[in-house]
Amino acid sequence: MKRIFGIAIAALLLAGCTLGMQPPDSTSSPPSGGQQPTQSAPVSGGGETAPGGQTLRGLAEVEQVDILVMETFPLQAAAVVRGALPDACTKIAGVEVARQDNLFTVTLRTERPAEAVCAQVLTAFEESVPLDILGLPAGTYTVEANGVQTTFTLEVDNVSPMEAPAATTTATSTPTATPTETPTPTPTAGETCTNRIDFLSETVPDGSSFAAGATFEKTWTLKNAGTCTWTTDYAAVFVEGEQMGAPTSVPLPKEVKPGQKVTIRVTFTAPDTPGTYRSTWRLQDENGTQFGPGRSGEGEFWAEIRVTESTGDLGLGSPDWVDTLNNASNWYLLDTDSTTFKVKDGALVMTAKNPGGMDEWGLSQRDAVSDFYMEVDFRTGNACTGMDRYGVLVRAPKPDRGYVFGFSCNGQYRLYKWDGSTYTGLQEWTPSPVIRTGGGQKNTLGIWAKGSQFKLYANGQLLGTVQDKAFDSGQFGLFIASSETSKFKVYVEEVRFWNLAP
Repeated sequence: MKRIFGIAIAALLLAGCTLGMQPPDSTSSPPSGGQQPTQSAPVSGGGETAPGGQTLRGLAEVEQVDILVMETFPLQAAAVVRGALPDACTKIAGVEVARQDNLFTVTLRTERPAEAVCAQVLTAFEESVPLDILGLPAGTYTVEANGVQTTFTLEVDNVSPMEAPAATTTATSTPTATPTETPTPTPTAGETCTNRIDFLSETVPDGSSFAAGATFEKTWTLKNAGTCTWTTDYAAVFVEGEQMGAPTSVPLPKEVKPGQKVTIRVTFTAPDTPGTYRSTWRLQDENGTQFGPGRSGEGEFWAEIRVTESTGDLGLGSPDWVDTLNNASNWYLLDTDSTTFKVKDGALVMTAKNPGGMDEWGLSQRDAVSDFYMEVDFRTGNACTGMDRYGVLVRAPKPDRGYVFGFSCNGQYRLYKWDGSTYTGLQEWTPSPVIRTGGGQKNTLGIWAKGSQFKLYANGQLLGTVQDKAFDSGQFGLFIASSETSKFKVYVEEVRFWNLAP
């Protein structure tokens, strides 16, 4: 999996804006601002200068390494490596993985045309690098990617009961290319077939937050890695933990022959009491024999969630004011070369004209506030893809700075601080099943701010909390940016505001 999105240098855009000056009325050009995750200046990453017409090669600048462990046993793992490329022409050219004892070393190499004229624009990257942990004994392991380290722990030996542990002293090098699948043989007459599962993917990652009583759908995609054909008499069955309102048995939706894949869908209801809950499942054949992932069928798959507070727990009462967006009386209408705001048919229509742009915002005409809760109903246009994004700017002491909270079209959220020249990620892009993805979807964004604490909400459910005290008051506004979609549109249908100041 790889996600790459453009990040523009603020100074280039801000030079064209009259920042720090309030427009005289709602029809004037609004204050606008931009973001770019530039926590440090662009770096060469250790590259070498090449002669004209050749290629510059170097090492990627890594900022963060996280470990993702998939729900299967034996466990599968990947290192999720994030960082920034120094310009628009530099690309990830290769990834190498080596292991010596308890240390995994990941090397990410870059390349760019030596004589290319490129925009000096930091470009974030994310690489998911598979780690070969099959056969490793229990213990703590270190992953180092271009000098940045993290650790993970195996609580038990990662080996099937009938397997011998693999050796741990030989270094290996593994490319990131997708492995070629080997066809699974079909048993001949008289042979007994076997049931085996390869766990491929899931939705609703472990630890996803839901409000009490919220319903959600969890899917697991499994591959038939055995020699038996899974008929519709096979089913996913609940085996232990918290059932969370799901049925005890969910039949397979189709026949699945050896080598084929199937996606199992189960609807759950979050329990009424806050806490962490796990519902564990296996497959069961027509004879009632259960099996799961792993070479001996001993594994399981599960749904694990956190039940957290919702906006109903805030005890807000009626909002202090509501804007139904029938007119632009509360807003400056942004009109730049790349972004426009206009009010039409009972909504404020935000349009990002070109892909690859930065976040641009227009401020409200209302006074600065300090402690508040605000909700905004957004509806995406027909085209809404990937990292196309939208949201709010809050506590903006000047038009070119403040806190920016938004959603992406692929279901992620982020909060960052922009001080007029520097990006500080307070909550980097994080997926949430609560956020509706794609075009034609309505999402309600909520942000609660009191003192240095922020609570982030989507569709009434708490996403997370963040602490920062750089800006204690300011105006608020709306923002939009396109990563992939030309003329990306988002409709702001209603804004509700509660003043929490004493």
